[in-house]
Amino acid sequence: MFSEADGPTALRRELVRVLTFSVTPAYLETPQGADLSCAALSGVWSGQRGYVAVLIRSLDRPQVRRFVFENKLRSEDELSRAIAAGLEFIEGFGFKMDPGDFVALPLESQGGRLTQWDRVRKLEQKPEFAAVFVPEPDSEPKPRISALPGQNEKVAASDKGGAVLGRVPVVRYEIAGPRARLLAQF
Repeated sequence: MFSEADGPTALRRELVRVLTFSVTPAYLETPQGADLSCAALSGVWSGQRGYVAVLIRSLDRPQVRRFVFENKLRSEDELSRAIAAGLEFIEGFGFKMDPGDFVALPLESQGGRLTQWDRVRKLEQKPEFAAVFVPEPDSEPKPRISALPGQNEKVAASDKGGAVLGRVPVVRYEIAGPRARLLAQF
């Protein structure tokens, strides 16, 4: 449903329906090693057709990967289904997304969301939460599943990190995509 493609990532406020961002960064396995990354999703409706794009931004290296919904979106219902598929796609990488109803926000909040989108898509800028997030160096490594397309084997965790919820360690699994998530259930 989503394929990696180059292309424009700029947004026009009046066309944006949904704009959502990852709440915290996640580690993704790449050919160069584990990268701390963040994600964003935009859903745009021009009045005649829709467009859904997913950005995955590496915080360790200057790289942004752009994924787009492959099918043409000719109605707002199709756009809604594509946005839901995009959220599943992003969550498959291990990201937790914030609420993204862009249209319901006041104009000043919309401007802030568009600025945050620019910080994700432009390599010379840093996403807002990236400066605040620091992995805990003394915690146990978390298990991961490779985020490379077509690979579903477990990857040895070389990074340290984890979250603690009420003194109970929480283990997160980062998964490559819908196919990998489906295979992980068996």
